[in-house]
Amino acid sequence: MSAFPLFSILIANYNNGCYLSECIDSILAQSYENWEVVVVDDGSTDISSKVYEQYADDSRFHIYFNGENYGVGVTKKKCVDYSNGDICGFLDPDDVLFGSDAIRTMVSAHMEFPNASLIYSGLYRADENLNIIRSTPGLSIPSSSSALQSMKWPIHPFATFKKRLYDKTSGVDGSMKRSVDSDLYYKLEEVGDLVHIDCIQYIQRNNPHSISLNDNAYKAAAWHTYSCVQAMKRRGLTDEELMLFPMKCALRNEYNKGYNKATHSMTYKVGHIITYPLLLVWKIWKK
Repeated sequence: MSAFPLFSILIANYNNGCYLSECIDSILAQSYENWEVVVVDDGSTDISSKVYEQYADDSRFHIYFNGENYGVGVTKKKCVDYSNGDICGFLDPDDVLFGSDAIRTMVSAHMEFPNASLIYSGLYRADENLNIIRSTPGLSIPSSSSALQSMKWPIHPFATFKKRLYDKTSGVDGSMKRSVDSDLYYKLEEVGDLVHIDCIQYIQRNNPHSISLNDNAYKAAAWHTYSCVQAMKRRGLTDEELMLFPMKCALRNEYNKGYNKATHSMTYKVGHIITYPLLLVWKIWKK
């Protein structure tokens, strides 16, 4: 990998033209300059084409069109196939990068961790107008565990991967309609290290038409279960583990619901205020 590797920002777009300019503006604001944008349009019928025209003369932008609406699996797979970068990262067309150093930070981390297949940070969750609601920093995965075994889902955007290690996997599953990213993360875990960076570089918009949020959350959960079962098969887990997985998944979902509810309760917030100074002293003492 060169000292300034090409970074491919991958955007799979379907009818998100009203948000697309904000998405691209966050890329143009980056301090790291050696990047390309690969957009695959999945048969949009909105104003997306007009937005693409604004960047037609910029050689860093590569726009491709599906002949019809194939779905997110096919479209994201094409994004990677069309990319030229050493490092890739998906950016949803309704989301934005946070800050001007998101790409630079990721490139530096990939240089520091040559055996990492996936490097990820955290995100801010925002309303439809990008007003930040809360932060989700993501978690490091203990060396004794894996993303597949995690009770609380550890990986959040900004998530970036080395193309050479992606090529060792079967790649994005074009048959999937949702949870395409988590399926890819499990595959990347099988060919390299997963590294968490303790910072936030991404803002996720609560788009009312999202295929994985709000009323579609249960559909995304079902596809996530599918990706987990596929990973278990690849890793040679037993028939009993496969059979019991839906129960384990249900328990994990209930745990997550309880955890999220607790961390947003007034009792938790007051307790955090009281205990934070003690935790800070503890961290300083440990050093």
